[in-house]
Amino acid sequence: MECKLVQIIHVSSRQLGGSIVVGEVLRFHVADDLYEDYKVDPDRLKPIGRMGGPTYTRTTDRFDMTRRQMGEIKG
Repeated sequence: MECKLVQIIHVSSRQLGGSIVVGEVLRFHVADDLYEDYKVDPDRLKPIGRMGGPTYTRTTDRFDMTRRQMGEIKG
């Protein structure tokens, strides 16, 4: 993702504390062989996700979940 910095929010004053970086996505760069019908094929991409610190995860266990609309949610 090609982004433009919008804001940095410091959430801790500790030396190894953290910050939240907010950016505006300007453009996505995707190799031609990774997408079809304007969708990225996750099996070809083989993405990983950062969990925190030095820990990462593979995203091979995927599933779909239908999101409820606002009127369907009852307290």
